[in-house]
Amino acid sequence: MGKKDFSEITVTELVKRAGVSRSTYYRCYGSLNDIADEIIDEIRQIAVHYLERILYNPYQAYLEMFTEFAKRRYIVQSLVKSRVTLDKIMEMPSFVSNFSSVCDTVEEYYRHIACEGACVHILKEWFLSGMKQSPEEMARLCTEIIPINIKARQ
Repeated sequence: MGKKDFSEITVTELVKRAGVSRSTYYRCYGSLNDIADEIIDEIRQIAVHYLERILYNPYQAYLEMFTEFAKRRYIVQSLVKSRVTLDKIMEMPSFVSNFSSVCDTVEEYYRHIACEGACVHILKEWFLSGMKQSPEEMARLCTEIIPINIKARQ
């Protein structure tokens, strides 16, 4: 299914591939958009989970995040091909606001909001470019490019 644009996938193809009946499908979902929304929510949760961890071990958090998405390459690429859903994927809640109490100054707080935006846009561009770079390469690039320097406080 990852070889097709998500908007081109039919319910018939999906239930056949999943090995479930149409009635089971419609018991759980009203439309293919419901499935896309569920997948998008999962993608957001994965991204937020790892982006929150960047403050403590940036390289490892980036590596694990890009590895998770690489495992889901076909579904992510299918969603990206549809283009309509890419903006929905990138509508992530701010993770920096969770750390506002560890910022010493307003400048530091806004610097980290800018870093958050950079992380999200790099992830988006990686999706759009076909996820060609390895998770290791992306983790290295992000660690070098994005200045994360909030002091972790217990």
